[in-house]
Amino acid sequence: MKKFTLSMTVIVFLFLNSNAQDEEVRGHYKSDGLYLSMALGGGYLSINNDITNGPYNNMKMKGPGMAFDFKLGGAVKDNLILHADIMTVNSSSADVTADGEELGTISGDNSVGVMMFGAGTTYYFMPQNVFISGTLGIGGFTITSGENTSSTQKGFGLFVKLGKEWWISKNWDLGLSAGFNYTNVNNKADDMTEKLSGTSFGLCVNATFN
Repeated sequence: MKKFTLSMTVIVFLFLNSNAQDEEVRGHYKSDGLYLSMALGGGYLSINNDITNGPYNNMKMKGPGMAFDFKLGGAVKDNLILHADIMTVNSSSADVTADGEELGTISGDNSVGVMMFGAGTTYYFMPQNVFISGTLGIGGFTITSGENTSSTQKGFGLFVKLGKEWWISKNWDLGLSAGFNYTNVNNKADDMTEKLSGTSFGLCVNATFN
């Protein structure tokens, strides 16, 4: 009886293991097909503005804020995804300095932010379910006061992201991610020229369908 029980246990184990491998082959617990990823969390934004023919020669804005990014695409092969991407970091408590003088802190219904649109790729290292992604595109800076938002002209944008996810169902992952954005813009208005460069960081909760 003991030998029979042991044999049956081994057979059941092999059967279950085979089923698990078959599920992976069928697309469960790997990144394939439709890809949708959303991330939301805290961030930090830093903007440097070199000004020509303006009230100041240089202005800096730095502060914590909210970070968000959204990716939509599909796998071109197992664990390799191509996608469109939108990301933003907004700060409603940024400190502002001009020519080295502290002007104050953005507050209330006011905020400063960066937004970027682009196309990128994400690769998952399995079975650890660790991913790295990179996106190139166009980005710009925004100033919001109440319901009114003003935007700069657009320039170069780069967004890179590293994260780790855990499967919570056959197609949904939940995890943590860290992102970095760099945006560079030449902005012109009348006779004034602004050379803006900004960096932002975000630490987010990541939810992914694939």
